[in-house]
Amino acid sequence: MRAWTIGITAALAAAPCFNTVAADEALPNYDPVAYCKRVSDMIGKSAWMTKACLDQEQSAYDELKPVWAGLPDPMKQTCQRQASMIGRSYWYLKACVDQESTATKQLEGYKFRR
Repeated sequence: MRAWTIGITAALAAAPCFNTVAADEALPNYDPVAYCKRVSDMIGKSAWMTKACLDQEQSAYDELKPVWAGLPDPMKQTCQRQASMIGRSYWYLKACVDQESTATKQLEGYKFRR
């Protein structure tokens, strides 16, 4: 199963968590084991899904950890809010950071064409 499929499943499975998010130098402290268990439970308690989800969460965490402190605070706040709304997932946090980084670069010098 591809990562985006796991992500879609996770979005449907995870309960929203609405809380105020403050930008911080430390990467947020999510609970990937609990998150992946919820995802797996929604599709029949699949051991394979749990393992795939945990691998995905670990990979995202490992990629975010060395760069998190250097990200702009508004990006951190936006992405923490989004990741929290879908279950506090490092994979979603990283996806948001990647998308925000790309969009920020694309907006540099952007001119609307008529």
